Amino acid sequence: MNIKKVIVLSLAVHIITVLTAQAQIEIRTAADMAAIGKDKNSIKGSYILMNDLALEEWTPIVFNGTFNGNGHTITLNIDSKEMADGKIKAAANAVATGLFREILASGTVMNLHVTGSINFEGNHFIVAAGGIAGFNSGKITNCISSVDVKGKGVDQPRKRMEVSVSVGGSNVKTVYPYDGGTLVGGVAGINEGNITNCYATGNIEVSGNGDKIGGGIAGGNGKNMILGYNALGDGIYNCYATSAIHVHDDDYSRIAGGITGLNVSRLVSTVALNSRIDVSGKSESKWGIVNYNVANGLLGKKYFAEQSKSYNGYFRVDMDINIERSDDTEKQEKETADGAAIDLTDAKQQSWWKNLGKFAFGQNHEKPWIWDEEQQRPILYWEKFDATIPDPNSEDYAISDEPSKFEGTFKPKKGKNMFVFKGNQFDLTAGMFFYKGTFLYDETTITLFIKRSGPKQIKVNLFEVIRYKFNDGILEITEIEGSRSTSPVPRNVIDTYYKN
Repeated sequence: MNIKKVIVLSLAVHIITVLTAQAQIEIRTAADMAAIGKDKNSIKGSYILMNDLALEEWTPIVFNGTFNGNGHTITLNIDSKEMADGKIKAAANAVATGLFREILASGTVMNLHVTGSINFEGNHFIVAAGGIAGFNSGKITNCISSVDVKGKGVDQPRKRMEVSVSVGGSNVKTVYPYDGGTLVGGVAGINEGNITNCYATGNIEVSGNGDKIGGGIAGGNGKNMILGYNALGDGIYNCYATSAIHVHDDDYSRIAGGITGLNVSRLVSTVALNSRIDVSGKSESKWGIVNYNVANGLLGKKYFAEQSKSYNGYFRVDMDINIERSDDTEKQEKETADGAAIDLTDAKQQSWWKNLGKFAFGQNHEKPWIWDEEQQRPILYWEKFDATIPDPNSEDYAISDEPSKFEGTFKPKKGKNMFVFKGNQFDLTAGMFFYKGTFLYDETTITLFIKRSGPKQIKVNLFEVIRYKFNDGILEITEIEGSRSTSPVPRNVIDTYYKN
């Protein structure tokens, strides 16, 4: 693995803040990927994926660092039974699978597409399976899961786990919300952290003899204590799912939701576009525990109502929700609680998504959504703009010493940004920030090679390629070819410009 120094930028809407220069380890092979989990230091590292990967017979890893998928795709093939015993939480013996077995509290995964298939069985108190993470207590942002995920619980014990938590200086006993069972989601089996700006399209299937819980984004969403334990920012934000969900087999409860099956936290600006949710099976209520057959458009079932909150949630009005009634001793639910119905015709309009407020459209990490006319739904900006990091030493980006025929000053219709092109150099002033570099001109296209940027008192080396279409005195953004920062230059900087 090659280690290169990379400038990490945190991008706000109008400013760039230079945070730190840290080593990013380039991932190019399956062996590079597997090396992440070999020791404690590798688990905490900073990684960037340089190309698509196929991971056959993958053994999931525990992760607590930063993984930038860089717009690439990892194809998974996991077919396993009862992986080695592990502890997800001290209160509950569990096994989990996904690209990452667990993303710990300081872990971040971003700009990644995971596809393929997962078929996982376990006989532990909790079995969790997700396309990106079996268990997430960190951050998953700007990611796609098109993994077909199957999870099955075998001979699972069921008991109500009591755990102690300190409240006001006193220890209080409360119930662990995941009372044993199998939880399966497109992005995460169980999410106790933050999932933001993601979508899932793979099919979800949950079976076995314990509780069975499935959701398009996460099987279970939320931490496991009492009111106030979920930190601000935990939950699922600005996400949607198109997954078909099937939860079946006898014994105990079967619960399914378009976004999450069991909710103990926040759902904010989530949209369930699932075409079908099926729940079937029968069981008898035992030991005073009521068993359920539950299927809902947005979330399957709440746990701890004080914590389980949904804001600005929608489900498609024509969603095919099917519950096979088994016997009269079970509680049957078929609701669309905590969400509003949306006609699919409306959901195919970009204006509807923009009116949600939280789906930020742009072309950068902070405003990651762009509209796909062919699919008639939002996709992530790096799906259209090549996120591969360009090599500044490549001959493709060599600049001639001959002055360009293109020159002039350009400004946006609003704001004080100013482009100045002269010779083969350009300067862009954007408020208190600047960008400098070289450019190529081929009559209709201006290709910028940004090499330095930052506040006026701080100069930062980076490399980013941005292409503009030039026509009738107008510069209009057409392509971003990666960045040697964690995010491209902000959208308000690279917008349309007009000759002054």
